[in-house]
Amino acid sequence: MKSDSKIFNPEAKVLHHLDRVLKYFEDNTVDPISLEIDPSNACNHSCPFCISGHIHLSKYKGTEFFNRQMMSKEFLMKLVKDLSKTDIKAISFTGGGEPTMNPHLKEAIKYLKANSNIDLGMFSNGTMLKRFNLF
Repeated sequence: MKSDSKIFNPEAKVLHHLDRVLKYFEDNTVDPISLEIDPSNACNHSCPFCISGHIHLSKYKGTEFFNRQMMSKEFLMKLVKDLSKTDIKAISFTGGGEPTMNPHLKEAIKYLKANSNIDLGMFSNGTMLKRFNLF
């Protein structure tokens, strides 16, 4: 089936990553091309247009919907150290919250930049970027 999408063309993406496809057919193992990591479910906002905005409203505090968990430093750093040894091409820091709420994110980003060729991206409301001096 041919895609007429001007935004996403699955056939072109497969051809772009043909080396991964061939490796998969050779030995049934291949690292993902990209990965999303949710370092935080906490957020400093509850934007009504955000897909996860409702879980940060105070009226949900104490319910199963109110989830403000944070990935621990130990887990996050072990994860990025393990990922730095793979052939993953890109990681996006995202989540059900604001990724920069995790106080260990900067250390994880610095580790990946120093120890891998993985491209990094982030979905963020941007209000805490200065705090992390990520520029």
